[in-house]
Amino acid sequence: MIYLDNNATTMVDPKVYVKHCEILKKNFGNASSVYPLGVEAKQIIKDARQKVANFINADIKAGDRVVFTSCATESNNAVFHSVLDQKANGKHIIISEVEHPAIIKPAAYYEKAGCSVECIRVDRDGFLDEEQIINSINENTVLVSIMMVNSETGVINNIDHITKIIREKNPKVLIHTDAVQAAGKIKIDVKFLDVDFLSLSGHKFHAPKGIGALYIRHGCSFSPFFLGGHQEDDYRAGTENVAAIAAIGEAAYLAQQDLENGVIPKIEALRNEMEEKLKQEFPDSIIFGANNLRVGNTTNIGFKSVNGSKLVLQLAQKGVCISSGTACNSLTAEPSRVLKAMNVPEDYIRSIRISLSKENTDTDIQTLINTLKEIMIRRK
Repeated sequence: MIYLDNNATTMVDPKVYVKHCEILKKNFGNASSVYPLGVEAKQIIKDARQKVANFINADIKAGDRVVFTSCATESNNAVFHSVLDQKANGKHIIISEVEHPAIIKPAAYYEKAGCSVECIRVDRDGFLDEEQIINSINENTVLVSIMMVNSETGVINNIDHITKIIREKNPKVLIHTDAVQAAGKIKIDVKFLDVDFLSLSGHKFHAPKGIGALYIRHGCSFSPFFLGGHQEDDYRAGTENVAAIAAIGEAAYLAQQDLENGVIPKIEALRNEMEEKLKQEFPDSIIFGANNLRVGNTTNIGFKSVNGSKLVLQLAQKGVCISSGTACNSLTAEPSRVLKAMNVPEDYIRSIRISLSKENTDTDIQTLINTLKEIMIRRK
């Protein structure tokens, strides 16, 4: 099997796997318990929290919070709940047209509750309309949520600049970014980004599924999404998944090492080589977002009059795993909402997404190219 769908999920890193299993076996205590097994569990959580904080340059000692959640979808919903749940009526929020469903749907929910929602446009290359952002901010705006990296195209949004123009217009606005597709691919620095909230999901950077994190800037008021016990310092009730928390901490530490040790440029070089070969073999194809700054592992490519969903199935039958867009929408037959927002031509809109990791090789890419050629020849 050739796995080229790392924006959907990643293989658990072997070191993370060992850490996860070790905690499951030896440190199974409840972190709220006062005997040694519980105290050990609490320390494991504390250590993991610091590793995630280091990964995003959060300062726990200064009051920044890293709250462990089940996934980024929970983290995103928790932000919307905290900002909007008590007094949604009359409030104004801003998102972009190309957000993940974990942002689009909470926004739609609170719109029904009386909140006004404005969606920022993108152009053919996935660039956000920053002028629209400036013009959209008003005295009722309470939240802006813009993803750091688009999950389908890999386009990187200029969050630090967006934050600056928002704060100049209305410094009271809270700013959230879904950084799921940025983690492990580009540096995340919450101080530089100047955001109030940031969401992560462990399985996107080689941790297991079922564990995520939410950064909350010091001084930001927060109303918990889950109510119950006093876990996570009252920011998120529920018995902590100690093994998964240890795993995301280890994954964050390893991802930081990869960023510092030149692993990411190697992935990007492999991706660029793949794109060159794809364009050579299929000259009428279009790579979406190619004129914008993208993360180095992602390619979204459309072939004229080819249904990407069918192509994904045909490749899967040959042992090659890719996707036709965000994994959370993979079961729908509808064209990509992101590409529709980018005004992609109708005969190219059913594209495929190829997303690499440090595990992929030249051989994987050549197998993909050869298999695509074989499938395309059969279509003629």
